[in-house]
Amino acid sequence: MASQQEAINLWRDLVGKLQPRQALRRGLVGDGAGNVAVTNRPGWIWIRYEEELNRLSWVRCFQGYPPEDTPVIIGKWHPEDDYEQVLGVYWGPYSMGMSDYQYAFHKVPIHGDTHHGNYGSDPAYIDYANLVMGRVAPTNPDSLFVTVESFVWADGAETKDYDGGTLDLTAEVPAGAGHKYLLVYFDMDSASVTYESGDVVALPASPSIPALDNVAAIPLAVIRMYNGQTAITIDDTWQRKLILGHVGGAGRVLEKAIVHEGDVVTRNGEIVWGI
Repeated sequence: MASQQEAINLWRDLVGKLQPRQALRRGLVGDGAGNVAVTNRPGWIWIRYEEELNRLSWVRCFQGYPPEDTPVIIGKWHPEDDYEQVLGVYWGPYSMGMSDYQYAFHKVPIHGDTHHGNYGSDPAYIDYANLVMGRVAPTNPDSLFVTVESFVWADGAETKDYDGGTLDLTAEVPAGAGHKYLLVYFDMDSASVTYESGDVVALPASPSIPALDNVAAIPLAVIRMYNGQTAITIDDTWQRKLILGHVGGAGRVLEKAIVHEGDVVTRNGEIVWGI
C-alpha cells in the first residue's frame, strides 16, 4: 500500500498534467519590407512566425517598437489573456559571439517617448556627449587614439562638411609624474582636427585648459593625459563644442586692403585694412 506522501506526490503529478500549458512561439519583428508598427493599431506590430516566415501576423507589443528582424518570443503572460504578445527578445541567435553593442541594443526596448522634455515618466538629461556631431570619443577597444565624428561648419557665408577622423595622442602621455589637458579643436584654415597641449601639473592639482590663439578654430573637446596612461577612456574625455553661433554678418576672410592717401591722415607707411 502506498504511503501518504506517495499518494500526495501522485495527486500532484495528476493535477500538474491537467494544468493548461503555455504555448510559446518564436518569430521575427516586421513585415520584411521595413514596416514594424501596424497602421492605425497602436500597440500592435507585424510578426513573421519562425515556422511560417512567408506569412504575416499581428501581435500585441507593449515594449515599444523593436527594430525589424529582431527575434522575439511570443505568448501569453497568463493563460486567460485575450491576446498573445511579445514577451521579450529571443536570445538564442545571440548566445554565441554576442558583442557589447548587441547586448546593449536589445536588452532595453525602444522607449524614447518617456525621455521627452515636456512629457514622459523618465526625462533624460542630455549633455554634449550625447550629440554625435563633432563628438570626440575613445576608440573601441580603448587606445591612445580618439575618434572625431563628422559635422557641418560655416566658413563665412559658405557651409562645409568635415567627414571625421582620428587623432593619435600617444606622444602626449606625460613622461614624468602628473597630468595635463589637451584641447582638441578644428582648424578652419587647414580643415583638419588638431590639438593644443597644456602644462603638466602634479596631482591632485587640476590642470589648466589650454587657450586657443587661433581665431579660426572650433573647440571640440578636452582630453586628460597622465603619466603611465595606456588608454584614453570616456572618463578622460569632456566635450567642449560650441552649440550656439550666428547667422549672417561679414565673413572671416580678408577681402580687400585700402590704402588711404591725402584725405586721411596716417603715419608714414600705415595701411588701413577693410573687410
